[in-house]
Amino acid sequence: IYSNSEYAIMVYLYGFCDGNANAARREYTAQFPNRKLTDKSFSLIFQRLKETGSFNMIPWADGVFAPL
Repeated sequence: IYSNSEYAIMVYLYGFCDGNANAARREYTAQFPNRKLTDKSFSLIFQRLKETGSFNMIPWADGVFAPL
C-alpha cells in the first residue's frame, strides 16, 4: 500500500520513461533505494488510474474490490 504522493511519483516516472516499466522501476529505485517494487507495479498502477480515475481500489458491483 502506497500513499497518493508515492503513487503520483510512480505515474510521473512511468510517463517520464515513456511507459517503459523496466526503466521506470530503475529510475524509482535510483531515487528511492529503500523502497522496492516490481516493474509490473507501474503498469498496474497506471492502468488503474486510467480506468478508474483513482489510485484507490474501486468496489465492483458485487462488493468485491478490483485487484491491483
